[in-house]
Amino acid sequence: MASLTSLQDRANAKKGTIAVLIVAGFIIFGLAVGAGAGKGLAGFVVVIGIGALYFLPTIVGRHKQNLRAIFALNLLLGWTLVGWVVALVWALTKDQRGAAIVGILIAIGCVPAAHAKPRTKVYPMACDKVWRAVEKIADSKQFYTSSMLDDKRMKAEFVTGHGNWTGKRTLYLELSPANEGCQAALEGVFSGIIHDDKGDLFTRLDDALGIPRPPEKPPYDEWGRPTH
Repeated sequence: MASLTSLQDRANAKKGTIAVLIVAGFIIFGLAVGAGAGKGLAGFVVVIGIGALYFLPTIVGRHKQNLRAIFALNLLLGWTLVGWVVALVWALTKDQRGAAIVGILIAIGCVPAAHAKPRTKVYPMACDKVWRAVEKIADSKQFYTSSMLDDKRMKAEFVTGHGNWTGKRTLYLELSPANEGCQAALEGVFSGIIHDDKGDLFTRLDDALGIPRPPEKPPYDEWGRPTH
């Protein structure tokens, strides 16, 4: 009886593994077809490669008892990079009781850290003047692939970067009166980790307002020592 139960468990696990891999394959194939429709064979091949890399934790952990949980983590939180790393580490570790709970808790605790904190800056002028500078940046179309402006609420959305999945990064800007001036609040994902999108937008806003940039600090002092 025990051996029969063991064989049934193995058969069910094998079916679950095949089902998970099929679902992942369909997702990758669907995205590749969508990209190929606009970019031809090159776009199809690129998305296949990106998809395989994205689902690498699932592929590596295809023999794990917790494959379905690894796949769910990989699918839903892999885009945060932290979730992808946790899923891959989980796929590489030995099967242990409670691994699913530990992995999910680690992911939940780390995902907020993957998001950059909002950044604010107060300008000593009316928000109408700052908003005109925001409109100037949006109209130039030099730095951002797309933008959306809400003149009434003084909110703006800027999209930068290129890519089919996580290459595009979005910044959300909101202006509000504060301390006899105007506060600009920026929110976005991963800014400051790989890209300094918030710092770049504030610099462009300063330029549009005619605010001079601070002098750059030389890398070495007069004695040849690093200044940073």
